[in-house]
Amino acid sequence: RFWIERPQFDLRGVDGLETIAGGRFVGVQPGSGPASTGVFSGNETAPAAFPRNAADLVVVVESAQRAGLRLGGPVTYRGVRIGEIERVGLGDAANQVEARLLIDRRYRDLVRERSRFFSTSGVGLELGLDGIRADIGSLEEIVVGGVGLATPPNAGAIAESGDRYVLA
Repeated sequence: RFWIERPQFDLRGVDGLETIAGGRFVGVQPGSGPASTGVFSGNETAPAAFPRNAADLVVVVESAQRAGLRLGGPVTYRGVRIGEIERVGLGDAANQVEARLLIDRRYRDLVRERSRFFSTSGVGLELGLDGIRADIGSLEEIVVGGVGLATPPNAGAIAESGDRYVLA
């Protein structure tokens, strides 16, 4: 895989700072199989930090707004990172935002037919008779954004790659 290196800032670290002052350069991730001298197409971004495996689950979450969906943001279940947001963009008709989520193969059985995905970015405040309650996620979720997963009992069949969900 080939891509143009660009500066990247997130809570996992800072990468590509040398491209700010210097020239741009091409990043390379070696492949497998026989060597090739053919023409290659470059990717828009570097490959995901969460290494993809054929057994991983890839689902799409749809939302009316971007709502904290950020490339590389965590996908969590009960606060544990189980994957990451692999791609964010407009849907085919440009009437919604679509995020492709990569769920690690170890956790793929957590995603079911009636699972719910929700935005974990930001801070939630609730005012009640007993005062103000703040619901604050991890610093990474606040800064980078992310998606949480909730799976109720009797949630149906295990999801398959390509399944689509609406961001709650």
